[in-house]
Amino acid sequence: MSDEERERWLTHWRSLDRAGKAQAEADLGWTMVDWLAAVDRDSRAWWWWATNAQAATLDVLVDGWPAPLASAEWMLLASGASTVQQES
Repeated sequence: MSDEERERWLTHWRSLDRAGKAQAEADLGWTMVDWLAAVDRDSRAWWWWATNAQAATLDVLVDGWPAPLASAEWMLLASGASTVQQES
């Protein structure tokens, strides 16, 4: 996005309610730079490890709630996960 396009998008985003903001962000998608920043080991709020290799279960630990999990969910789905389920 150019600076002008980014400013227009941000002005529109600020005018939306919470649900509208979430939808606008989902529609916008991820840039490579945004995704890399979100999954950076030193700055992300989540970590993962395999707990059951036979069932291909993966647990994700978050540092506080609510947590920005969109990058983790995207990574899991892009890597072949059939479902992503959040439990507290």
